[in-house]
Amino acid sequence: MNEARETARLGSRRSDRRAATVQKILTEILPPSSGVSTSKDFRDALVDCCVEFITLIASEANEISEREAKKTIACEHVTAALRELGFPAYVGPVQESADEYKKQQAVGGIMTTREGVRHLRCAVARKEAEQDGAERSQSGRAVEATTGAFPQRY
Repeated sequence: MNEARETARLGSRRSDRRAATVQKILTEILPPSSGVSTSKDFRDALVDCCVEFITLIASEANEISEREAKKTIACEHVTAALRELGFPAYVGPVQESADEYKKQQAVGGIMTTREGVRHLRCAVARKEAEQDGAERSQSGRAVEATTGAFPQRY
């Protein structure tokens, strides 16, 4: 019985962390000054979608690594999974983030999760701006695709 309680407690902690992460991202995207709020049901559904998406990508990446007789899932397996599952627009930003992480590690620096997420968001925004070939607006600020100027929050 103790084992079941411990498992439930750990699951609850994971769920709390996921919800907190989603809330943090939503707050960055939709600051209180925007006047937009989200319901708990919406946030819970968003957490479920995020978990499903990550599980889908991880499962596909695992299958790819197994086909190559590798025991470790590497970045190239994740990018191949993104391509195979129909998300090629994310390949460049993910690769860019991975390269930045490797660069940080090479100089003995530590990239925090926040820095990694910020870098990935910036890379995605840059990719979208390149694809559009025009100005995009992020949080009310203009983003010039040709100069690579992005809002401070990225």
